[in-house]
Amino acid sequence: MIDRGIHLYRIPVLFCLALIFGFLNVSCKNQGITTEVIDGVKHIHNPVKPLKGTVDLEVEETLRIDPAEFEIEDFVVFNNFWKDPAGNVYLMVWKSRNVFHFTSQGDYLGSFIRIGQGPGEFPQYSGLSLDFVKMGEIWASGGRKIARFDMERNLLGEIRLDDWYYPVKYVDENRLIAERQERVEEGKEMHEWTIISYVERVLEGKDKILVDYFKAKDVGLVRKGQSAFADAWATPRIRWIYDDHEKRVYTVLNTEYRISAHELAEESVFVFDKAHKNFTLNMDEKKKHFQEEYEENWEWWMNIYPDQLCAIRDIKCLPKGYVAVYPITGMETIEIDIYDPEGRFIYKLNQPQGLSLEEAQFLDFGFMLKEEKEDRDVYAEYRIKNLPEIFRDK
Repeated sequence: MIDRGIHLYRIPVLFCLALIFGFLNVSCKNQGITTEVIDGVKHIHNPVKPLKGTVDLEVEETLRIDPAEFEIEDFVVFNNFWKDPAGNVYLMVWKSRNVFHFTSQGDYLGSFIRIGQGPGEFPQYSGLSLDFVKMGEIWASGGRKIARFDMERNLLGEIRLDDWYYPVKYVDENRLIAERQERVEEGKEMHEWTIISYVERVLEGKDKILVDYFKAKDVGLVRKGQSAFADAWATPRIRWIYDDHEKRVYTVLNTEYRISAHELAEESVFVFDKAHKNFTLNMDEKKKHFQEEYEENWEWWMNIYPDQLCAIRDIKCLPKGYVAVYPITGMETIEIDIYDPEGRFIYKLNQPQGLSLEEAQFLDFGFMLKEEKEDRDVYAEYRIKNLPEIFRDK
């Protein structure tokens, strides 16, 4: 016998679901958002204007570390900076590979790491990054190894890797998201593929590639004849981030404004984009810029530099699963677009007056950055006082 009660119950439920999805679809269209499925992947097309408008960031400085206040040898300029879960700050000088360690209040604790091939040392021309994977430990990654230090900067040991990975972002002690290269011979030519992968350390010195999220061929340089150059504005590159909040990897080839979101074990979950026209330089703009920037060899730059810039300068993780996209709007100029975890363009941010967020790293309460002075670099942290749905009070 057919149970008609069950079927009668299902009809209104299905009807309600249809109404809900229909309403959401109409709502998105009214907001200017359209979606389509291409090869089984959802694509979200955003309008030029953000859903919630343009926001002026309201900030206040909460920490400043100025080399002028310390008598530390070779600590004048630094290249990279990190902050651990306890609030400690690490500033690295690329030339020496020295990492200077400060408390969350800006007190100097000491330095560690140097150039070399020995335990706890790294070659000068390998990448180097810090991560805080395990409680009470600092992990330094570069070349084909991980050096583990305790919070007093004492070397605990090293882990050998199967390949050169840089940059890397750890998911846990044994799994990481990594950028790697593969050289492949195609016909009579050798090409280099840049690949963003999910990697598992199976045994010491032996790794397993779980997923390749994104790959691109011969990126990282602009070539013309025997000449080549690389910069952040006109050089094709893969940009990627790992968002620990959503457990997602975001990838983009910076020549196009189209970002892919991947779950850890999947190649692609959805793709989001926004209408964007890459900035084109005319001859007068190029000549003026390169004459001011490179007095002696500006003609070489004029000859090799493309007329059209890339679409995206960078992508960055924000708190609570939000993502910042930095579209290129001119020679060394950017905007900041903010997307929610569903890939919807919700805000455009105006940078605080006198501050550049180009190299900023965002935190739960705001951001940290390097400010360039005439003779030194200064590390600073700022609290963002508005946008409470994204940032919290420190």
